[in-house]
Amino acid sequence: MELNMQIVLTMISALAAVTLATITIFTMRASRAMACQMYESRMAQFRPLLYPVLRVYGPEQRRAPDILLRNIGPGTAMNIDLLCRGTETCSNHIAFFGPGDKEEIPVRNWYHAEGGSQDLELEVRFRDIFNNPIGVKATYSFELACVGKEQLVYPTDTQLDGYITCDKLHL
Repeated sequence: MELNMQIVLTMISALAAVTLATITIFTMRASRAMACQMYESRMAQFRPLLYPVLRVYGPEQRRAPDILLRNIGPGTAMNIDLLCRGTETCSNHIAFFGPGDKEEIPVRNWYHAEGGSQDLELEVRFRDIFNNPIGVKATYSFELACVGKEQLVYPTDTQLDGYITCDKLHL
């Protein structure tokens, strides 16, 4: 009888140890998930977001379009590269762009293809203050013949590349 009681107590002790280990593992996972959410939330407070709009000019002006760039995010963007592909090509570099900054960037190295429909893909690559890479791809489409003196062209499609993860955390 005493042997049976000792076996029962050993089984209860082993079950309690397994239960405690399981609870500890779930608690550690929940703590890590909460730390990740806090990290991502904190990083988002410093994240820049650049929004490009295109200003095009009528065919009689024979002028290259301008890129109107605005940082609508709360963070500072650094090491900004702009690259255009499509019927126009361009490239530009800006070292620093603070929150709320606006700039009109004349398109350099502009090649204008004659014809009606103009398609342009603008890629803006930059880094936040923590050196995380972020990119915005905007696609524009417009008819040059329909443009009067000047016109703002908003993107028909915008994609954000780069997101904040807690992969860098060592928890």
